[in-house]
Amino acid sequence: MLASWTTHLVDYNPEAWRVRCPQDRVNKRTSADTGGSLASYQQKRLHNYHELGRGERWRYLLIDRPRLDDEQRFFFEGCRALSGQTYIADRRALHDTVLSVRPTCCFEVGTFTGGGSTLFLSTALFKLGRGRLVTLEADAGLHRGAVAAYRRWLPHLVPFVDFIHGNDLHVFEPYLLGADAPRCVFLDGSDDPWATLEQFRFFDGHSRPGDILMAHDWNTEKMHLLRPLLEAARGWRRRLLLVEPESVGFAAFECIA
Repeated sequence: MLASWTTHLVDYNPEAWRVRCPQDRVNKRTSADTGGSLASYQQKRLHNYHELGRGERWRYLLIDRPRLDDEQRFFFEGCRALSGQTYIADRRALHDTVLSVRPTCCFEVGTFTGGGSTLFLSTALFKLGRGRLVTLEADAGLHRGAVAAYRRWLPHLVPFVDFIHGNDLHVFEPYLLGADAPRCVFLDGSDDPWATLEQFRFFDGHSRPGDILMAHDWNTEKMHLLRPLLEAARGWRRRLLLVEPESVGFAAFECIA
């Protein structure tokens, strides 16, 4: 059972999450710098801060933000200096799964900027005061950017994250062999369904009872090979499923055999 996010009060300094740089980035998937319709704005409020256009950000900062507590702001905004593509529900699921399971180690395929899943997984480990997130990014520029961003904006999380550049899954093996169960794995790499299937098979070969596998974009082409395989697997039991409109698809499974 996932721990309720309301149960775990934020124990970080809220100042660590305030804007301290001028380059608030607009997510390239959003149309624009105008305010947009109210319906569009309300939909984006289920997503994340970086999907808001310029006018929508003013609306959020002046009207909505003062009504939110620190934890609600954190899940929506993340670190505002870093764009992040996951939605509020995805972020809470990642964060609360780690708090509930208390893994010895977490593994992530797909760091991107570090402002999405990486941030919420490592924040949960920070709150636990233990564990390590090992995150793999194939793009050299994104990898360097994430490392630099954490050193500058999120130094308190640096001891809990190992950033690795590459696409060879075998770099995870020393960590997997050295970490007792439970471990958490999050798959959110390329859009290639065959690559996603390969990633699952790699981690499945190292899995132990109690391990958790989480996957993003569950209802997209990216997961169309893995989804039926994992749903039917006897050794894995689904413990969470998020769908539209709160997520583009997020699933969590527990290894039971």
